[in-house]
Amino acid sequence: MTNQALHDLRAIHDVVSLRAERIAAAAWVIVELRPDPYSGGAMTVGASVDGTTGKLIDDATGRELAPEEARTGLVFSGEWKIVDGSAGRYSWVEPPKLRLQGLSAKDLYDPFAQGGVVLCDLDLQQAGREQFGRVRLIFPAWTTFCVDARTELEANPDLLGARDLRAIVEGTNDVLSVLAFPTFADQLDALARAAGARLAAFVYMLLHRGDDAAEAALATRVAALADPRWFVLGVCAARLFEPSLQSSQEWAPRLVAPYRSVTDPYVRECLRVAGLDA
Repeated sequence: MTNQALHDLRAIHDVVSLRAERIAAAAWVIVELRPDPYSGGAMTVGASVDGTTGKLIDDATGRELAPEEARTGLVFSGEWKIVDGSAGRYSWVEPPKLRLQGLSAKDLYDPFAQGGVVLCDLDLQQAGREQFGRVRLIFPAWTTFCVDARTELEANPDLLGARDLRAIVEGTNDVLSVLAFPTFADQLDALARAAGARLAAFVYMLLHRGDDAAEAALATRVAALADPRWFVLGVCAARLFEPSLQSSQEWAPRLVAPYRSVTDPYVRECLRVAGLDA
């Protein structure tokens, strides 16, 4: 459950950062990542243990190394596959991150270590992580939405400039809905009708918006929830990735307060990771 909650928290952060011009561009692909079991783990780099003597040996020179001479790194490896396309392997080593200076999406959940479906620019002429540019983790169910959104935006570049966006915001394509939401005039009505990951994305964006009307709408919506999972996910994602916002500091604890005692392990894990469980 921990892995699923972390995946979804990052995915909400990533999908609300998508922009229409990015989706309309032809370069991106959707890639499924399947990491090896040890991917993301720390390993000794350039050295190995002699099976007979137990000594640490430099792989390049054969010289015995003292323990303090060994270099450690984070090893990332696994398989990638473009949805309905080609496949290959990835493999690189990164220096260990000694301290965090603010939480990044990769720090919370790295699909190259933990798996997932990502929207990215794939350039195999690059090395290491740079092969995968502008990575956005998406919900697997949104794969078709991304492809269909690109098709619609290529056909009509002014699609999201329409005077009335209700048909898009409340339509069947979650990606187009999330793209249209920031400029939709009746966001609060859309919040009342939203469900699933779309609801979580709207909640995040309203917390980012941060005005009194947004706070009132969120308070009204939380009181009418049948299933708190997606609402709580949106609140917790905003709290994690935009902790300096007044809404993250003041509204978020109030909005999730009714759900601190629930037994659903997914909700409890989201609250724990976001520091909203007490």
